Amino acid sequence: MTWQIPEDEEKAGWLLLKSKLFSKISDEITLVLPKGCDEQCFRWFQILEEDDFRFDLRYTREEIIERINYPEVLFFFILRDKIPEILVLGYKLPDSETPLFYLDTLAVRQRGRGIGDIVMQFLIQRARSKQYHAIILDTEEKDEKGIPLQRFYEEHGFKTIARTESGDLTMRLDLTKKAD
Repeated sequence: MTWQIPEDEEKAGWLLLKSKLFSKISDEITLVLPKGCDEQCFRWFQILEEDDFRFDLRYTREEIIERINYPEVLFFFILRDKIPEILVLGYKLPDSETPLFYLDTLAVRQRGRGIGDIVMQFLIQRARSKQYHAIILDTEEKDEKGIPLQRFYEEHGFKTIARTESGDLTMRLDLTKKAD
């Protein structure tokens, strides 16, 4: 298992993520933390977007590059046998008066095995350890496959704070309250 943890990160959280994922995936898994968005990185992003996102929600390479240059970016893939299984892209909201983490992209190929729950628990714990006040994300009630995205986030404590007429949602998890 290749698992290079960034030097500026708390190792315990990453090792717990690795252990929990290995118990679910139980194949060779590799953590990749790209420094930029080369062709391979962009292809992995596309593979996961093709599985999980409507065409109008997919990013161009330029949009990915823009986002990975935001402050305090968290950008990683987890590969299983060299195939992308998990994608996370998030960053500190640049214009916020309080430290808010924006979860831009969370994609998990294998559904129904608890892998998304493991990743979300890791992201919440990491955001707490980095002293963010909240995690913000945009999603839909259900995606085009009927997967209940809103419910997934609600199960992790997120609350809907805005809803558009088209059904898009902005959700927030307050991290200033003590964990249950």
